Amino acid sequence: MKKSSLINKGCITLNRKGYGMRVAILIITLLYYALAINAFTPAAGKRRHIQYHNSQIIAKSTFSCDDDTSEDVMVIFRSPSHHTYGFIQTNNDNKYDLPMVELRTLMHDEQQEVQFIPIIKDDLQSTSTKQPKLLSRNQSKKKKKDVYKHNIPLMYWVKNSTGSTIDHTIIAKATSHSILTHASFTINKCYNISDEVWKDAVSSSTTVNITNIIDQIDIIDMQNPNISNHDRTDLIQRIANFIEYNQLQCVDDVNKEEGRQPIIIHNIILQQQNVEHIHQLYFGYRLSIGLAGTTGAPNKTLRRTNKGILKKYALKNRLVKSDQVAYDTSTAMEPEIGFLMINLALTGRDITSSSLRILDPCCGSGRLLLYAAASGVSKLVGVDYNQNVYRDAELEFERYNLTTPIFIQGNVQSPLSTEVLCTPNSFDAIVCDPPYGIGAPVLNGDNDKGGEESTKKERESRDIISSIISIASNVLVDGDRLVFLLPVQGESMSIPLDKLLQSDLEKNKLRLLESSSRLQSFSPTFARWLVCMEKC
Repeated sequence: MKKSSLINKGCITLNRKGYGMRVAILIITLLYYALAINAFTPAAGKRRHIQYHNSQIIAKSTFSCDDDTSEDVMVIFRSPSHHTYGFIQTNNDNKYDLPMVELRTLMHDEQQEVQFIPIIKDDLQSTSTKQPKLLSRNQSKKKKKDVYKHNIPLMYWVKNSTGSTIDHTIIAKATSHSILTHASFTINKCYNISDEVWKDAVSSSTTVNITNIIDQIDIIDMQNPNISNHDRTDLIQRIANFIEYNQLQCVDDVNKEEGRQPIIIHNIILQQQNVEHIHQLYFGYRLSIGLAGTTGAPNKTLRRTNKGILKKYALKNRLVKSDQVAYDTSTAMEPEIGFLMINLALTGRDITSSSLRILDPCCGSGRLLLYAAASGVSKLVGVDYNQNVYRDAELEFERYNLTTPIFIQGNVQSPLSTEVLCTPNSFDAIVCDPPYGIGAPVLNGDNDKGGEESTKKERESRDIISSIISIASNVLVDGDRLVFLLPVQGESMSIPLDKLLQSDLEKNKLRLLESSSRLQSFSPTFARWLVCMEKC
């Protein structure tokens, strides 16, 4: 047979030279038509791909999509930021529960009855498998960016330990005061949708008129925190087409009811390679937005947040009149940790009460008191041994039209010489960031390597800590809290907090709240404890 011979089959003619490629094209063509025929099957047939709440992806959810009256509470937390990523527990499956600690405190949940059930395990859609690692101070910014890839869930169902739904009023109030919670919602419908079904619906010829709802319903796209108006409209159109295509029963009335904001949350679960993605749609109402939250989705990076209240009180925007004051207050508390400490100290009580009194016995430039004033507290007292550090503080409070604290020169190590440091039962909360700069004394269990100088620094540190705890034991009202930061380094980082503070706890009427205290790591050799205590 000649090489140039032809093979004729009806209207299809193949020569031997391109035989393999043409056969492949023929097979692909047949597959295309087979898929096309399948795509035009009735919508009811496609609905078998839709999975509901009781699917494996959301196995912990107990309510039914068929019950229009049931509403579960969802919270979306903010992503760890530049200031809070150190609280990620790399030795505990990258656990990051600081937002839950704050929200439980604001909800008065001392018995840990509130449960946070992650909706998905990878809602940040990170493609990196790297775990966050501890940074040394000399690492470059470029290396720090590599740490910003993490895989931490942000979306949670909120339940009581009995499985019942949380009171909406309680969670809404707690969210509105929380600095680490993005927003809270009630959800009455949710669907998990295969990528195939989603694409079929949005590419169908059915186009729903969304003119009447475009301005009445809000949309959150977890993949697009800074969604534009065009993208927002396009997503609402896609969702409306999907609902119509599959004849779903979702939120029939999108008008605002009882002041609640109708909401649709769209999320995508990115599966492993060669596995179909899952689209998630949640229908419900927004309950409340956190102090640093927005109407959209939370940012997914660990960069410094420069929006809302965190932008307003950012350290770079503070007023400082002299270089000396700027140097003396260079380690002033940034707002995210500051507002967190205030919330942990006030335990969700009515902060608008004119009777609340807060003390900072090592106030420095008064930043913690500024955040307390911004939270609504009006009776504030700051004490520091260096008058220079709070010399310009009044300017900051006047700038934001906040009540200026009473600033007093005093020394925590000589409390009897300062009346506010020795008057029993005179304060409802104490917040404190003791004066530890870089190189200043911290708790260090590695004394053998540091010699006499290290031992001296540790002794100075313990004296300051012991004085603060002793003052709190005296001036706090029973049941109220002391919240402060405790730097540690070396071997002390691995010592349990109750052991570090054992002698002070034994001598004073304070108990350590271990469920509210957390370790923040900065490097393999340096960290600090966020310590919560309560007078008993």
